[in-house]
Formats: sequence, structure tokens, C-alpha cells
Amino acid sequence: MPLGQHSGRSISCSPTQHINLPESFNGGGNTAGASYSPIFDNGSTVTGIGPDYYGMFADYSLLNPGAELLTTQVTPSPSTFSAYSTQQTDGTTNFILSNMDPLNSITVSVARPGSSSVATSLLLTAPSLTATTGFVLGGSAIQNDGSWQASSNPALTMVGQVAVVTIPPGSAQVVHMK
Repeated sequence: MPLGQHSGRSISCSPTQHINLPESFNGGGNTAGASYSPIFDNGSTVTGIGPDYYGMFADYSLLNPGAELLTTQVTPSPSTFSAYSTQQTDGTTNFILSNMDPLNSITVSVARPGSSSVATSLLLTAPSLTATTGFVLGGSAIQNDGSWQASSNPALTMVGQVAVVTIPPGSAQVVHMK
């Protein structure tokens, strides 16, 4: 499909500011009487990974120390879609694209500063927009011990130096471009 025939939506980014990010991420527990936590436990053992942890995990994997937050523009931008991007210290660019529409996929064209020849993606899915379990990132669930290994990280279609991405209903894509 030629560039520009993807519902007319395009995403571009440009540098805004440098942000300092933590060297490590540590989650908290969720015991009786405690406030909400993205990690579920019984007071001594992690019993599950909540939905917010997946978002934090994806964000943290993209926001390495030294990463630069980019201004991300979506044109036109439906209210059910959001996009964020970072420039990594190795020159690659990462995007998080979120489709909160429960019924319709959205296809977008993604461009980054500089040239691009390759783009890959990790799809984040759940059984529904209100699900609290059953999340999968890159074809695999995050284990209770925090370990994770993607079983699916497909290359995206490139049209010139632009990646074409289709985000299914109620899901998100983590896109890595170089």
C-alpha cells in the first residue's frame, strides 16, 4: 500500500529535551490494606503481574539512561490513539503506539529523525480493554519473577524510510527503528 493511504495518519518526532532516567526499576507489592500496585503478591511471594506493570515494563525498556524524549506528532490524531517516542544513545528511535479503540484497528506511517532502514515491533495485547490478566508483550507474558523473552518481534513494512504499522483494537505496539 503506498505511503499516505493509511487512513491519512502519519507520525513524526523531533528532539525536545534530554531526560535523566533511573538506572534501575523496582516495583512494590500489593498486600492487604496496601495501595494499588502493578505487582500482585500475598505478602511474601509475587503471585501475578498486573496490567500497569506491562506499560511500565515497555516504557522502561525504551527509556534507557541517556535517552532523549522526543516531541511526537500524530496527524490527524483520533482521541483513541496516542504515540510517544525516544531517541536512544545508540541513535535508534523507539515508539509506543496505543490504540484504545475497542473495535477498530488503526494503521499509521511512522518516521523518525534521520534515515531508517529497519523497524521491528512488539505487540502488547490483552483479552479486553478492561482486562486485569492475560497480557502478552511480543508473544510472551512477563513471568512472576520479572523475566521476559519476546517470542515475536516481526519486521515492519518499510515504505522508503517510513514504517507502516497496524495497531489492532485495544492494543499497543512498541516500535524500534534504526
